[in-house]
Amino acid sequence: MNQKLVIAHMPVNGRDRIVTALFENNKAAEFYISDPDEESLINNIYVGHVSKVIKEAGGAFVRFADKTEGFLPLGRSKNAIYKNKKNTDEIKAEDELLVLVETDALKTKLHGLTAEIKLTGKYLVITTGFTGFNYSKKLSKEEKERLSEELSKFETEYGFIVRTQSRDADIKDVIREAQKLSERLSDIVRYGVSRPAGTCLYSSDEIWGEKLKQIKSDCLEAIVTDDINVYDMLMKSDTIPDGDREKIKFYDDQMVSLYRLNNMEAILDSATQKKVWLKSGGSLIIEQTEAFVCIDVNTSKNIKKNRADELFLEINIEAACEVLRQIRLRQLSGTILIDFINMNEKSSYEELLETVREIVKRDPSEVNVIDITKLGIMEMTRKKRGKSLKEQLA
Repeated sequence: MNQKLVIAHMPVNGRDRIVTALFENNKAAEFYISDPDEESLINNIYVGHVSKVIKEAGGAFVRFADKTEGFLPLGRSKNAIYKNKKNTDEIKAEDELLVLVETDALKTKLHGLTAEIKLTGKYLVITTGFTGFNYSKKLSKEEKERLSEELSKFETEYGFIVRTQSRDADIKDVIREAQKLSERLSDIVRYGVSRPAGTCLYSSDEIWGEKLKQIKSDCLEAIVTDDINVYDMLMKSDTIPDGDREKIKFYDDQMVSLYRLNNMEAILDSATQKKVWLKSGGSLIIEQTEAFVCIDVNTSKNIKKNRADELFLEINIEAACEVLRQIRLRQLSGTILIDFINMNEKSSYEELLETVREIVKRDPSEVNVIDITKLGIMEMTRKKRGKSLKEQLA
């Protein structure tokens, strides 16, 4: 699979924005909009001050980052790193502790916080709260055993989650990253417990930096940007192997802008439409509500009854591929319900379910395909990593 990352200036709603698009085999797979004048706080680490704890609400209100307030669920405060020495792990008002921002504030919701401090690398995620190594569910048993044999020799006071990217990596590079992340997290903790509340201990990468950690070197075709500051940061990034730096291109053609060259306006327009057409003549209706995402698969009417089930399976599989692309493209998360076309054969539903479970392995977010109900509705959940495309535009 060939992957290309494009980072370009583009007018959105009358304002200049930075748009990051990940293309897979020349088709848009992910799309992000950011304001050059605004910074997302997701994955930033701060020293927070607990203003109050409301057990009935199941969490604590914590001030951080220039008195910005966030909500820390009690279940996410276990094994917290406190500035003040405590005889109990119970969080109380006036406590000061290290917090990581999991979600940005949205409408009436505050920033979502966790006391589980973690850093993400290309092959590993290091985290407080446990020690040893856990492995991505997407790694096979053989891959886990191979990596475990080497990584078990690495001693650390923190826990590591071994990412899918590590399956094809040189084990020396994985261990080198483990050492680097361990040293960085140790520095953050040591520095953090001596700093005043509101101090930012770590600023996360821009969205394009996060995407680079997900791209395998042998799949990377090119990284193209028309922003000179982004280009300079890319050239200095330690996420990109030295051998891949020649793939970084600065685009300065004055005749055609980079976003027009890559048809990014049309991609954004398509990704915000309620209706998506399929090549077979069928269509998807995508509804994003506060409670869940609902996707309805429709078929054209010219179906021959003598092979209806066979055709419905073909359309459902085509729809499944497009549904999962749209979920990534629009950054949909939470509970997702997909109403596929009804089929008669149980084997058809089993094939559809297996197809979906295979496709979601390509998604860098955590996706759990639960089952298909008796009404033919597929249930799945997808972990929220940031604002959806709709929320970014709002």
